[in-house]
Amino acid sequence: MQKAQTPKVVALLPAWNAGDFITATLESLAAQSWPNFEVLVSVDQSTDETAALCRLFATGDDRFQVIEQKERLGWIGNVNALLDAAEGDYYLIAYHDDVLDPAHVQTLAALLESRPEAVVAYGDIRAHYLTGDVIERAYDEIDGVRDPATRAGSIIRRKGYWSTPNHGLFRASAVEATGGFRRHSGGEFSADWPWLLKMALLGEFVRAPYFLCDKYYKSASLSHNWSWDFREFAGVFEECARVIRASALPVPVKARLSALLAAEFLKEQGRKGFASLKR
Repeated sequence: MQKAQTPKVVALLPAWNAGDFITATLESLAAQSWPNFEVLVSVDQSTDETAALCRLFATGDDRFQVIEQKERLGWIGNVNALLDAAEGDYYLIAYHDDVLDPAHVQTLAALLESRPEAVVAYGDIRAHYLTGDVIERAYDEIDGVRDPATRAGSIIRRKGYWSTPNHGLFRASAVEATGGFRRHSGGEFSADWPWLLKMALLGEFVRAPYFLCDKYYKSASLSHNWSWDFREFAGVFEECARVIRASALPVPVKARLSALLAAEFLKEQGRKGFASLKR
């Protein structure tokens, strides 16, 4: 009997003006132990040495491929360009300020292999802030929850470190079903929230209770360049509402989730700086 091929994992690295810190990210990807592994890097019209550093790194490792965009796409456009180019069984969005444990892919791919009902596997994170603070993030709110409405409700409420699963490994078929990331009327602000809501409606989440990622916030990190104003805030809520309406849930369940989202919107208006959306 022919042995089944090891599933292919593709890391998608959207890079922009990351020359000061991207080498550590590239090195952590190169250190991954999963045997069938590829890294696609898309450099989005950087004005620093990001492209040169990525090209140089790729010359020493044939698992790496570098794409240089000819026009500025923005973060969402750059990620979607990578999703369009990728061909694999599992995808990892490798944020350019994340440093992964060498066992990151191995651990999470094994989880997805053992849990066909899961669409994302993720581990815990150490978040390193500009202040020097380090906060340990673990998110177990929907680990193994089978009901899609319950999962969606947890993502809508954003209790705890809700964005942690975005640093995990996604099943390619689920990624394709989402249609990728979307800009909304507030731009790119917190676009990983409606993306994760889509995932919660598609399948189960499974957590590996280990620290598999260190995130190093930089002054150039995406979330540090948002305005955190009402326009951005209203836009991402509107996009989440669209995700609920477009889902295959029964109408009464959609209505219940929409009401929950509306309640969260009203609650946020009283919170200075929209703190619960911050990472």
